Amino acid sequence: MDFSVNVNPYGPSDSVLRAARDAPVHTYGDPTGAATCEVLAGQIGVSASRVSLGNGAAELLWSLARVLAHSDGPALIVDPTFSEYRSAVESLGLPVLSFRATAESQFRVDLGALRGVVEKERVQSVYLCTPNNPTGAAIPFSSLVGLADACPKTTFIVDQAFLSLSPEHAEMRLSAPANIVLLRSLTKDHAIPGLRVAYLVASSSTVEALEAARPPWTASTPAQAALLASLHEEVFIANCRERMRADREYLHSALERIGLAPIPSHAPFLITRVNDATALRLRMLRGQGILVRDCSSFGLPHYIRLASRPREDVDKLVAALEEELG
Repeated sequence: MDFSVNVNPYGPSDSVLRAARDAPVHTYGDPTGAATCEVLAGQIGVSASRVSLGNGAAELLWSLARVLAHSDGPALIVDPTFSEYRSAVESLGLPVLSFRATAESQFRVDLGALRGVVEKERVQSVYLCTPNNPTGAAIPFSSLVGLADACPKTTFIVDQAFLSLSPEHAEMRLSAPANIVLLRSLTKDHAIPGLRVAYLVASSSTVEALEAARPPWTASTPAQAALLASLHEEVFIANCRERMRADREYLHSALERIGLAPIPSHAPFLITRVNDATALRLRMLRGQGILVRDCSSFGLPHYIRLASRPREDVDKLVAALEEELG
């Protein structure tokens, strides 16, 4: 039983699967997915010149690093979080700074302090995730816009991979200033990690530079077909979002009943402190057949991340945790 993977346990929908399976793989698709971008742009209310498709969020982050990171100033990562943008910038031999949220604030980001670092260090690009992975902390979109407006020379990469499954999902309809890049993935909400499909919304100049800096056909024909089908699945996602919210709240309460103190989360997962995350993960897997996410790779060796799953799965998890934790 896998509590480590944070994708929708109720997906994918039949229409998304059918679209991917029926896609014409015997011919070359559009190198940039222009037709798909046109439809997607119309759905989210922006110009198609501001949309770019990718082979998953990781590919888009590595491509963005080649466009946005340079030696005139460092990149900054709001930690603890997803590591791909850091890895991409470091692979270019460029400096990376870390601004770290702490457990004392339940991993909420102090935007005033963040702005101070951005201005002092003349940061060129900032990567942050909201709701954050792995902490589930969220930053109001209006606050992000205010920060971007105050730092017009800095590009803010805002990873919204879990936004559609969060209470703040309506923020997906809001427009952003030119120095914000919105990154979105279908992996989590539609449970199609194997298809590798994501998109970003950015300024036209950023999208143009991005396309010039990477090879064609980054989004396959089945991936594009699945994305287009997903645009008609708002009811499906709304139902999944509500089920996963209830599942996460049940998980939170169940963990508290056995003496753990999970961090409140806006995402379909949560983290909780344990003594030794690596050791507990191994004991749970070997002794209970249950996989949890060891957060040591996020710099949190005393935390595990647990995904929302149906209640019967949570009951088995909690019983196993109680046994392993004594």
